[in-house]
Amino acid sequence: MVDICTAAGLSPGAVYRYFPSKDSIICSLIEQHVVSNLKEISEEMGSLAALRAFARDMLCDCADRDALRLKAEIFAEAGRRPEFMRQLLQVRAAGERSLSAIIANAQAQGEWRADVDPGFVARHLVCLLDGLVFRAMTSGADAASAEESVDFFENAAIALLAGPGMNMPQASAAPEASTPLGANA
Repeated sequence: MVDICTAAGLSPGAVYRYFPSKDSIICSLIEQHVVSNLKEISEEMGSLAALRAFARDMLCDCADRDALRLKAEIFAEAGRRPEFMRQLLQVRAAGERSLSAIIANAQAQGEWRADVDPGFVARHLVCLLDGLVFRAMTSGADAASAEESVDFFENAAIALLAGPGMNMPQASAAPEASTPLGANA
């Protein structure tokens, strides 16, 4: 809390005028990170590259043991404290809405098939990311396995969003950086 107050240039009392609890501060920081990254990503890239960048943002810090410990602590606290869980679920919903907007925009531009519900796909892509992050937390992931997970996520998004006969959107990454679904790297 001292670090937060120092970085904000505020006293603890002033911080608590803006946030009712430490949980609110943590959730606000997470939400700001997720939503601002998605907004920046979607404004600068095509839809597939944006989805890949979002996955990379979520997964590639998994090689950082401190980042993994922090994620594990956040999940553990949420399991113990229902109010914190509620706040984290609100953050997740904001991320899902942002992903849904990226998908809907791509559908409007004809990049993705129009017969899928963007909200449904966004919710399930976030679930996939949650599972990949949990696996990284419990398996001692490194940078290479994080990139492999990003490739898997990209292939899953393509499978869900690219319809038969559609030209597949091209990722901004070099072709050799992408691994076909199920192939060994």
